[in-house]
Amino acid sequence: MIGLPKLKSCGQSDLGDDGTRTWDEQIGDYIDRNYPGWQNPVHTSMVPPEFSYRTRNPDEGQRTEKDFFELVQKFGESRKEGMFVFHSPRFKERDSEWNEYLTKTESNWLIGEHDFVIIHRQLGIVFFQVKAASKTRGKFGLANQQLDKDQQSLHAFAVEYLQGKLKRDVDKEVYLYPGFVVMPNCPRPTSPQFQYKNGIFKEDCETVEAFSKWWEKNIKRKMTIDQEVFDCLVMR
Repeated sequence: MIGLPKLKSCGQSDLGDDGTRTWDEQIGDYIDRNYPGWQNPVHTSMVPPEFSYRTRNPDEGQRTEKDFFELVQKFGESRKEGMFVFHSPRFKERDSEWNEYLTKTESNWLIGEHDFVIIHRQLGIVFFQVKAASKTRGKFGLANQQLDKDQQSLHAFAVEYLQGKLKRDVDKEVYLYPGFVVMPNCPRPTSPQFQYKNGIFKEDCETVEAFSKWWEKNIKRKMTIDQEVFDCLVMR
């Protein structure tokens, strides 16, 4: 499915098995063992299952991410949302530029870390960038830039490793939602001069019920995500 190079495994099934495996097989075996029924989940899986601070003395940013982690976990459990919630997955993708003759002219590396990525069985993929700031000035725009990079990284992955309909479908999923900026310490701005349509603010994060209300209003689609696309995104 993903088409990454083959590798050697120590888990040969018999003497005729040379140990060669594809990444798809290795990843699929791992997910099967750790997340039974993962292709049609009926509950929320947090990945990793618990939040771990990066440093011994966590700053406000880490504490805010932990609060959002726990909010999404409680939300998913209370509603039995069939989804994977990935916290801080890192990415490193080669982003190529193409000329009018469809020839690669330059390749750059996209390197970074997603704050939160949700892959939902019915609703597809959603990116969240969490900011601890109490005011939107500067921080909201920065978070939107990071969301652009989040989407570009998955687009680059699709271009590099996928083919045909799966490539087109994954690329479409990447941009279905705008990505959302989460600012749990900032009240929703009221100035008509500024529009924060993809913002999640203090009022939306105070309770599971408040977040559920925001979710119902903003996370929608007419058709369930294609099974092959879902599998590919979770495996990635």
